[in-house]
Amino acid sequence: MSAKYSTSPTLHLAIADSPSYRRGQWLFHLLLGLAAFDLATGGYPLFWVLLPLLPISCYLCRRQPQVGSLLVWNRGRWLLRCAGVEYPIELRRGHSLPWFTFVGWRYLDGRHGVLLLFSDSASGRELRRLRVRLRLQHGV
Repeated sequence: MSAKYSTSPTLHLAIADSPSYRRGQWLFHLLLGLAAFDLATGGYPLFWVLLPLLPISCYLCRRQPQVGSLLVWNRGRWLLRCAGVEYPIELRRGHSLPWFTFVGWRYLDGRHGVLLLFSDSASGRELRRLRVRLRLQHGV
């Protein structure tokens, strides 16, 4: 099971709760609410029904799905550890900015997953190592 750059150091990225993620979600819901209010007052009465659903949607979306998981790179293999269970994954794509990193993967059974990491989602050192790994693997 040889992989490109398989001798590089291991990566253990612990995913933490991100206040930036929550602020982004609140901002999205606020903008969505303002747009629905504007449409409701502009002659589309159906949007009055949607306005009470926005706080419910915001409450249901508050949980960050990957918090507490561990993204691992070891000897050319990617693993995702969730609740003590290891899932081998294959990275499909990754994009990184200094304040945001996006990683898309595929489980070996065909399901897909996405990871959104902000600068406060993990330690700076591990995020830097992940960005280097993505650059080596995908040329990001």
